[in-house]
Amino acid sequence: MSEDRVTRIMNGLSTHIALPSNDVVWRVDALLGQEDEIFIDVRHSLEDDPISGIGVVITATRVIRARWSTPRQKVAGQSTVAVETWSRRALMTASVDASEELRVNRDADWARDWGAEWPPDSVLTLRYEGQPDPLTLPLQEGPAHRKEFRELVPALLADLSR
Repeated sequence: MSEDRVTRIMNGLSTHIALPSNDVVWRVDALLGQEDEIFIDVRHSLEDDPISGIGVVITATRVIRARWSTPRQKVAGQSTVAVETWSRRALMTASVDASEELRVNRDADWARDWGAEWPPDSVLTLRYEGQPDPLTLPLQEGPAHRKEFRELVPALLADLSR
């Protein structure tokens, strides 16, 4: 475990409005093993109490998902954290499903070429063997992040043929 990698994970799992607690970051770092991250994504839900978040770290061979919930008034023992990892080779399907209810992948989002960016308000749904919940990426918004995710998509799709 290196301080540089832990700092990169903390920065990757932080947004301009929130950041995860150190215990989340160190758990993710522990599951990285000898690999480094190639993509980090995060979404925080600040409207709720407790404050919750989901973070995803992708390496060359694995996916790590962290989910956490922390009360606004931090009380020992009331936070929950789950960090799990699985092989990228376990990818069974990848889809771009439209949902007006979730306001994702709408026709207008895909009505033009976004070039190097993933279309705004659009997600790729990844279903992995042994994982009951699909992984929907990207979690963050913004042109720079959508560009980084668009660059990752061919590698994720290559996982389907492993």
